[in-house]
Amino acid sequence: MITFYKNIDSITNSITNNTYLFTIYTLTSPLAGVVRVIAHIARSIFYDLWMYSYRGKELYNKQLIRNFKQILLGLGELAFLVSPCAILYFSKIQKKAPLDPISQKLLSFDNSHINEQIHGVYITTNETNLAATRQLLRAHPRPNDEKPTIHIGCATWHNFDIMCERKSNYGLVIDFNPKNAKFIKKTVNLVNASASRDLFKKNIVAYLHSLKGKARDLFFHEDQKGLPTDRIEEELLREGSWLQTEENYLFIKNIVSKGRLAAFTEDITNFENFSNLRNFLDEHTLVIDTLYLSNICNFMDTERKKSAFVKSIKHMLTDNTILINCPMLRQSTTRDVILLYQKSILGRELLINSYDTCRLFEEVI
Repeated sequence: MITFYKNIDSITNSITNNTYLFTIYTLTSPLAGVVRVIAHIARSIFYDLWMYSYRGKELYNKQLIRNFKQILLGLGELAFLVSPCAILYFSKIQKKAPLDPISQKLLSFDNSHINEQIHGVYITTNETNLAATRQLLRAHPRPNDEKPTIHIGCATWHNFDIMCERKSNYGLVIDFNPKNAKFIKKTVNLVNASASRDLFKKNIVAYLHSLKGKARDLFFHEDQKGLPTDRIEEELLREGSWLQTEENYLFIKNIVSKGRLAAFTEDITNFENFSNLRNFLDEHTLVIDTLYLSNICNFMDTERKKSAFVKSIKHMLTDNTILINCPMLRQSTTRDVILLYQKSILGRELLINSYDTCRLFEEVI
């Protein structure tokens, strides 16, 4: 959005209200503007000294942070006085889109006590048999009762691939790694700020390259093939990726702009919370259309965990929900194991009493 301003006060208000990403303004009185900026800075400095002397260090520190931001803003205004017309760019100015009321309530299911992590955050999928999954996603009819649908899944961007195929109305990402939800929120912010998939790709790659230390190690870890930045580049060409076409990207951008994508932290074995989540979705007439679990099943290493895992899944399924899971595949002759191989089934297959739930964890081929 481009807006024209005639004085400093109007642009200051615009920046303070966090409404514009790009702003163009003109100054009708440069000299008056210089005086106003200098006075503003002087007032801030003297007020800081007063705060420190009379109100104590604790209050001073809190106020200093706010005044420091105002001083920087004033210096920014002063820089633009050299030209009667200038372009102002702030990468973090754009106002965050508010969450949809339902998405906001979904965050109440977050489990703040979960603080686990395996290796790091996986931005793109490293699973196989995606073509077979995609075929089912495209062939299976969408719910015909006109109720809004929601996709639920773990991990990160592969959820967007599934949402594009099914034209989901809502998206919910649940993972037991708290860093995962934070990355989804970062993705949401960058999508909101990026008009096209190419611009988004540049922004997310720039963000990853800007990370240092442990923050960088979270994404650049050994337990994945290749650099995450290279894999992001490949997403623009990969069949079925949400970044493969502009149409797919804009579909996710539309979901995000409406605040219909939420992410929180939870352990799949906490079946009581998933039962409450299902009740909430039913009360708000949201149909769980797809459930993506990646290879969570491979980490269910006790009978108790396996039993809780099954209970949680069943709470999330309807007869027509598409379940995407990656059980361990063991070859009958060599006993070799294949991991990260997607198997997709309809909820009705698992909900019948005769289904062997052991197949959720391991299958012999």
